Amino acid sequence: MPAPAVSIIYAGVQPGAIPGRVDRIGPDQTFSDWELIVVDDGSSDSTPAIIERYRLSFPERVKPISQANSGVAAARNTGIKASTGELVAFIDSDDLWHSRKLERQVQSLREAGDVAFVYTGYEMIDPFGRLLRTVRPDPRFQGAIYEKLWTEDNNILGPTILGVLTPEDPRCG
Repeated sequence: MPAPAVSIIYAGVQPGAIPGRVDRIGPDQTFSDWELIVVDDGSSDSTPAIIERYRLSFPERVKPISQANSGVAAARNTGIKASTGELVAFIDSDDLWHSRKLERQVQSLREAGDVAFVYTGYEMIDPFGRLLRTVRPDPRFQGAIYEKLWTEDNNILGPTILGVLTPEDPRCG
């Protein structure tokens, strides 16, 4: 089976506390060339059972990994090391993606050419789905923005990013 275009990294501890989110990550996407690496970072709730149910539903796509609690950054790094996709996206247990997120971002990244990642705006909602705030992409963050990411305030969040992830790509080294 060829490597997927996108590796989705879902990393966290106790994501089972937010029922059903992990099983809505991929099937709702219009872009279907993805794998999901689920890193359970030391959960003690129902997370392992939820992950196993999802893996059984998509055995070719879902890669579960369990590790002792090491923090979200270490869990994401574990997911990246296990990924096989050309591109990587992150999702957290409290995130919902638009059904065309991957489709639109893959297209934008490929059309842009020589860029390491693309990002989106987002909406913040409360637990009942009510809109709290809309954050649109900042026009200051287009083109060569790497240095600006570290030196200027911005609202770019990890789950809004789709990035290139290939070992031979000098932008990722």
